[in-house]
Amino acid sequence: MICVCGPLTAQTTIYNGEKCLTYHLKHEANDTMSITGIQWEREKPSSEFTLKGKVPVKYSLQLENDTIAKLVWHNGKKDIFQEMIHHIGWPIRRIDGKNIISEFKITDFDKDGDEDLLCIVASNMNGNQWTIIYLNDQNQTKLVKLLNNADNTDIWDNPHYDNKTKLIECELFSGAYGIQSNYTFRLEKHNAIPVYKEERDLTNEEPVIQEFVGENGEWKLKKE
Repeated sequence: MICVCGPLTAQTTIYNGEKCLTYHLKHEANDTMSITGIQWEREKPSSEFTLKGKVPVKYSLQLENDTIAKLVWHNGKKDIFQEMIHHIGWPIRRIDGKNIISEFKITDFDKDGDEDLLCIVASNMNGNQWTIIYLNDQNQTKLVKLLNNADNTDIWDNPHYDNKTKLIECELFSGAYGIQSNYTFRLEKHNAIPVYKEERDLTNEEPVIQEFVGENGEWKLKKE
């Protein structure tokens, strides 16, 4: 069973050692094994939460349907729509009766003492977890999305922050045949600066490996 902590409008639970947002449905799902069992025409479940930090930051994340969630900032004076988060249903795959335990996670990603929000928007059988990272900006007392401008995306591949090296480490997995990559970014004031990337193309008989280094915010192919 899902453990719901606090009132139904402010739900979190610890799942596998991680703090996750949970949601309460008005109507029990027809199929607890699939998001298609949720009666979306009758549901708009929302989870309000407060991120711990020097100054608490308040937000809510509402499930619009099986592929869109709405992020709203509560700045103390009014509710401000921030953005829509698009996913493929992975964040709401765990359904228990009228409760959902999501893959929207509260954690101190960058180890600065302030809680951040990680949204795993997709996954696959190879273990990839494609993630959107929202960092707690205490100067603005709001969340800011961490962008990967070098690859022109806001999606991170299995991201992990190493507090010793101050680097964001990411890795994209493939099967026996596919494209694999690992890359690092340096985090500077909520900006991600590209450092190093290695790509391995396993689609041919002979693997093709390319190395890149970050230069002026872009990837530059490393010469042999």
